[in-house]
Amino acid sequence: MGDFKPDLEASVAPAVVEAKGLNGDSHESGVLYRQLRQKPLNIVSGKGSYVYTDTGLEILDATCGAAVSCLGHNDKRVHDAIMEQLQKVSYTYSVFFTNSAMEDLCKLLVDSTGGQMSRAFIVASGKPLRTIDLAIHVVV
Repeated sequence: MGDFKPDLEASVAPAVVEAKGLNGDSHESGVLYRQLRQKPLNIVSGKGSYVYTDTGLEILDATCGAAVSCLGHNDKRVHDAIMEQLQKVSYTYSVFFTNSAMEDLCKLLVDSTGGQMSRAFIVASGKPLRTIDLAIHVVV
């Protein structure tokens, strides 16, 4: 095994991490951060492709996290569309139900393929898609 001895001080996260709540009060964080040795930057707002920290730092948001981040931050058109849909229905399980928002989105997607697609299937992650792909390969 050699003479390797890990530096335990450098590999252990601080016992207490201060955080700020929505009303600005400081408290001990209850979040288990992905980077255990450092607290991530605290983002307080966003506009377009930029996010802003609690210290005023402007950062180009090129993190490619959630799919919705490609729409930009704080866009009034997106807010209005979300609020309009939420006032109708917030969620319907597509196994049992459909709604006009899903119908319109799928029609837009199908029409954009120039005849290459005839239907669209909307899921929240890649897992159902992999399951369907596996089922198709087993059956076909």
